[in-house]
Amino acid sequence: MSDVYMRMDNRSFDWMLRALDDVHEQAAATAMNRGLKKSRTWAKRDIAQQANISPQKIISNRLRVKRASKSRLNGALRILTGPIPAIKLGARDTRRKTKSGKRTGSGVRARGGRSWRNAFIETGLGGHEMVLVREGRPRRPLDAIKVPIESIANRVTKEKVLEARDWIVEEIPRLIMVRAQRRASR
Repeated sequence: MSDVYMRMDNRSFDWMLRALDDVHEQAAATAMNRGLKKSRTWAKRDIAQQANISPQKIISNRLRVKRASKSRLNGALRILTGPIPAIKLGARDTRRKTKSGKRTGSGVRARGGRSWRNAFIETGLGGHEMVLVREGRPRRPLDAIKVPIESIANRVTKEKVLEARDWIVEEIPRLIMVRAQRRASR
């Protein structure tokens, strides 16, 4: 599995962060964290839609946000871009048992209109169910079916982090005003 790190650090906002005091640094960190959470949500939705994956929770479990703090004004959005096992997409065997005990039909279906002919569901070595298909005519070797998302995930994540940067630039001044008003009212 490969990971994509998207960083929003203070080098991107040097012009805004040069003369920040304590209140301003906290506002910048808050804005950055909100922007990262927004980009995580946007990326999750777009990846799930473009890769035709439901539920979105499958993608959500692969996205991690590293939060910014007042002392460390950088954050990261990390995504695990490895392929998704077909069993996680709700794969079900389409074979049926007849009265004589024989199996008729072959294949596996999953959410999103996916289907694989001559595939079957078995318990793997680790005790987890897997969707398998034979690579050739003999009984072995078997290949686990997985849905690739790497190219979609990389592209969408980069787009959404850039959108979040624009949102953060607009949000920092508003948060500075709110925090200054709170401090003045104390």
